[in-house]
Formats: sequence, C-alpha cells, structure tokens
Amino acid sequence: MISSLWNGVSGIDTYTKAIDVQANDMANVNTIGHKKSDVRFEDLMYDGIKGNQGSGVKIQSINKNFSQGDIKVTGIAYDVAIKGDGFFVAVDPVDNQSFYTRAGNFKMGPNGYLLTADNLQVQSIVASPVRTIGTAGLTKFEDSLSKFVLSKNLKTNDEILSINTKVSDYEKSANTFSTSGNNLKSKFSLISDIEASIKDYKQKLDVYASNTSVPSLASKAQVTEIDFNSLKSNLQNSNDFISITINNNVIRQEFRADADTTMKLFTDKLSALLSIDSKVSADGKITLTSNIPGNEMKISDATVNKLSANINTTVKSELGSGKALFDSSQKALQELVQRAGGQFLQMENSISDANETNLTMSNLNLKLDKLDISNYAFPKLEITDGNIYLKDGDNKFLVGKIANVSFSDNTGLTSVGNNNFTQTRFSGDPRFSGEGSKIISNSIELSTSNLGENLTELLVLQKAFEANSKIITTSDEFLKTAINLKR
Repeated sequence: MISSLWNGVSGIDTYTKAIDVQANDMANVNTIGHKKSDVRFEDLMYDGIKGNQGSGVKIQSINKNFSQGDIKVTGIAYDVAIKGDGFFVAVDPVDNQSFYTRAGNFKMGPNGYLLTADNLQVQSIVASPVRTIGTAGLTKFEDSLSKFVLSKNLKTNDEILSINTKVSDYEKSANTFSTSGNNLKSKFSLISDIEASIKDYKQKLDVYASNTSVPSLASKAQVTEIDFNSLKSNLQNSNDFISITINNNVIRQEFRADADTTMKLFTDKLSALLSIDSKVSADGKITLTSNIPGNEMKISDATVNKLSANINTTVKSELGSGKALFDSSQKALQELVQRAGGQFLQMENSISDANETNLTMSNLNLKLDKLDISNYAFPKLEITDGNIYLKDGDNKFLVGKIANVSFSDNTGLTSVGNNNFTQTRFSGDPRFSGEGSKIISNSIELSTSNLGENLTELLVLQKAFEANSKIITTSDEFLKTAINLKR
C-alpha cells in the first residue's frame, strides 16, 4: 500500500509537468516560429523481489517537435520564413554568443544592422566586392551619377554575381568632340553613339547571363583603312566628288576648296554615322573604326570620281563570348561616355558558393553609405531566396545572403527563450543547410501549436492526474483501515 502511494505521487508530479508543457504550447499558439513540445513518459524501477512490481511513472523526455509550421504571407520586406530544416543564426553583440531561431520577423537597428526582434544581430554571408570599373577617382555611386544604365543579378557556376552601372548626365555634358578630319563628333552624334552602346552593353550582359559557363573571349572592333592617297589629286573642282558605301548607305562629298578640305569634310560625314569613328591622315588614308566591338561594318565602292580606292580591313570584327564579351562592351561604353565629358561607374559584388557552404558569416549593415556603395543611406530592402538586395532607384545591389544552418540532431538544441536555441554536444555543430531548406520572402512561420490537439491532450492529462489523485486517497483509506485493525 505504501508503494501505491508513491506511484500516485509520481503520477501527480509527472502529469503536473506534462500539463505545464501543454499550457506553454497553448500560450505560444501565436508566437512566431514557436515549436510545440512532445512529452514522453517512462515507468520507474521495478522491484523484482515483489514480482516485477512497478514504482510509478516519470517524464522520459521533453523535446521540441521541429515539424514545419504554416507559412503566412505578411508582405513585409523584413519578414522571412524557413521552409524545411534550418535555422537563422543570431549573435548577441555583448558577448558574441550564437543563437539559432526559426523566427524571421527581422528589423533594421538604429545603426543599420539587420536584427532579430530581440535585438540580436542576424548573421549573413556578406557580398564581396569583385571590382569597380569607371572614371578615375570614382569608387562609389556619387550623386553626379544620375543616369541608370543597368542592374542585373545572375548565377554563375560558383557565385551569385551582381552588376550595377550608372553614368552622369552625358546629354548635358556632351559638346562637339575633336576637330575636322579627326573623328569630329557633334553633340547629337556623341549622344547617339552612347545610346547605341548602352543598348549593346545590355544585350551583351543578357547573352553572358544566359550561359555563364562558356569560355571568356574578348570581342574585337573592326578597323578598316581606305587608301585615297593616289586618288585625292583628282579632287580639283566642283564636278569632282568622293564617295563610299557603308552598311548600304552611300556617303558622298562634293569638292570644297581643295583636296585636303574635301577629304576632311568627307571624313566628318563618316564620323557622323552611328557607332563609327573616322579620321584621315595627311597622305589621304581614311581609317574607320567601329565603336561597338563585334559589330561588322560592310564597306564597299570607295571611289573618287568613280575611280576605286583600295579597301583593307586591318582588324576583322569578332564577336567574343563569356564574361569578356560583356567586358568589351563595357570598355567601349565607358570610352564613349567620357568622350562626351561624362562619368561612368560599374560595380560588381558577389557571394561565392564556397563562402555560403563554409558559413563565412558576419553582421550585415543595410545602409548603402555604410557599405561604400552610394551616398544613399536608406534604400528599399528586398529579400529573394535569402539573398538581400538594397534598391536605390532602379539599381538593385546584392549585399548579402541570410545564413541558414542545420544540425545533425535538432532535438539536442536547448531552448533559452525569446524563440532562440543554443547548440549542445548532442545537437552537433551548425552546418550549411543545403538544398533541403529554402528561405521564403515576405512571410513568417507560424507556431506549430494546435489548440485542438493541445486541448485534447490536456483532457487526457487531466484524467490521468485525477486517477493518480484517486490512487493516493484510496491508498490512504487502506492505510487508515489497517491502522484501525491494529488498534
């Protein structure tokens, strides 16, 4: 009978704790990322002398159930949720202790860092600067770079690459370039050449983005020489002329003043053609150069008074491939913008697969001026597949990727409150979560607590508690009867 008393007491103690667990889950039914707990029971030691008589019950384990919670779309840029096995990593800035959480209701702190709701610093794989190419002296996007050119983020074999380009207002800065006979360009021609080059620049990046694994080969700009040396002496009066056909367009210049003047005026007309540079030497050789690498100039019928001149292409047009294809267009565009008195800047940042896999993590600042990208302090945040982008107008800068880790045994983690867990020797070390886990944008993961299940379990535990209470009272009555018999 004494044994039954202790059995009942163990039941009371055990089911009290189990009820507490259910109550905690019910209280956290609306807590973001909360994981319900599973309570497991086991019997106490048996007494073999008394015929395998049990000694009661105790809690074997209380483990978090890391099943997937429902994903709720919030539309808030700072909200993210993990679908699959994984945890966000957060660090206490006071003691650098690492915590792990499923609650992705993040925010930006007063210093610009990405924080959890309880002000821990969210860890990210920070984008590394690849290169900054542009006008001398420019290292970030200054206010003078007012014109958007392009912004593209692409996946290569081993990294996520972000490319952003802006230029100054070349329409305002452009003026007549050079002198007659030496690639003379009007303001209109300069602007037209730049706009054609921008179109080519964007197209070449699209080509590279469509297949980043092809070999890298630079494009070549066509250079063609037309030798009028032996013919220019025929330019003597108003009946004489010089002409050429370029891309099916006939360009003709009537005699003016003298042969040299006529040659220069003819060269100026050629320079006015879209995407073509032209200059004439003292001995009457005209050199035509395409200012878009890879573009072919179809040149024929170079004549003076119908006398044919020799056409010699010294550098054939050659379309490159891979990254060098795009780089060739970048160099051409930068030269044209600077020719118009403007400024050019292209910035490339990347996140390598190796850094993500090796969990090369740190805090992430969300202010572009703190990152030395631009002077704009408060850009618009966008998170896609865990990649963090900051938007300044039409430019979209890749600045980091939210770290997502997993453990060999999630149940080995210790709950420490505030939706956080810490690792133990039972959980193992954090590792890259891999393809089995995905970060969902503009969403949060809801609690896995289910009121229906909790209430049902609570009723079961209540009955078990009552039954064990009855065991105690019944055992007590038996003891009283036994004592009275002795009296």
